[in-house]
Amino acid sequence: MQSSNDPRALNELGNAALARGEAQRAVRLLTEAVARVPNEPAVQFNLAIAHRACGDLKAAMRHLDLALAVDPYFVHAMYEKGDVLEALGMEREAALTFKDLLDCAPAAVHSAPKFRSVLEHARAVVSKNSEHLEQAVRQRLLADGATDAQTLSRRVSECIDALLGKQPVYVQRPTFLHVPRLSAIPFFDRSLTPWLERLESAAGEIRTELQSLLEEGAVDFEPYIDLPAGQPKDQWGSLNRSLDWSAFFLWRHGKRDERNCARCPRTAAVLAEIPLARIPRRSPNALFSVLRPGARIPPHTGVSNMRSVVHLPLIVPADCGFRVGAESREWKEGAAWVFDDTIEHEAWNDSGAVRGILIVDVWNPLIDEVEREQLCAVLEGFDAYYGRVLPWDDRP
Repeated sequence: MQSSNDPRALNELGNAALARGEAQRAVRLLTEAVARVPNEPAVQFNLAIAHRACGDLKAAMRHLDLALAVDPYFVHAMYEKGDVLEALGMEREAALTFKDLLDCAPAAVHSAPKFRSVLEHARAVVSKNSEHLEQAVRQRLLADGATDAQTLSRRVSECIDALLGKQPVYVQRPTFLHVPRLSAIPFFDRSLTPWLERLESAAGEIRTELQSLLEEGAVDFEPYIDLPAGQPKDQWGSLNRSLDWSAFFLWRHGKRDERNCARCPRTAAVLAEIPLARIPRRSPNALFSVLRPGARIPPHTGVSNMRSVVHLPLIVPADCGFRVGAESREWKEGAAWVFDDTIEHEAWNDSGAVRGILIVDVWNPLIDEVEREQLCAVLEGFDAYYGRVLPWDDRP
């Protein structure tokens, strides 16, 4: 039989006393247990619960902090700390603790039914605090410069949303090659891409060529996603080898498709006038991209920020959309944009008709001519080292 001086026995006796409503006795027993095993977070936690049952919230807080000092991911202690802070009237500090809980709790905790009510409470406290924080931030903006939401820059507006937890922080996540010190800009300012006007001026002719291809039955369109057997499909399962998202290539991995370009001479001619990203055996890619009714392209990122992607909307029914990072845009036929596809992006067609656009690889406008040549040399060396070209996974 365990001695009453054994910390495990003291802990069990303390918990039993607490269950019987003998909070003072539980405090004495658990205080003895903590004296013998001060670095045991579960015992510190139990003593905190006993102190709270006695109405001593400050003592409870002290032992919760001691438990978390040993195990910062002690979920029960994190929640209890937030709850005690609320009871002490420290709502803002409670919200910060609950936010830590929500951020670091493992998936098993988030999905477990027994934690549902505590997590819902934590979210409610965090949400309420965010509302109050937003009011305080915007009041300060007004006091400092009479700035309202309409006059905030997009950069500052998104900064506030990230601070409040209203949106994730979107960064560049290339799947292959990252060029450092390039700003993570979802959509590039048109002043950096003046040649877009030339592309847009030909939108009518380009649309006519796409429509001709579609009227022929789209026999030369192919699934955009066509993963080799055995390769993990991840988010591409529903689109793999499916014509729900199909492509007609004019350029593929740096090689011009002469047959397809001959069928679309005006499009091919305009492509020759814009700064295609010419990366041997990898880029440019230029294609008509068709999304069937109801199809969605899931959130994903591209291979490298050394190049950017142009979208020229050609056939765009209602209820189609596109998002890069935190910024969503509506398609407008003939109005092109250039975006950084290494920032998470997605597209959808919730209409009852096909959506058709032209997609083209161009250089990242923030990279100069010398850097372009040097980066191409880097990739040439990479290929030579491996003796082959590794896949340039180019999903717009």
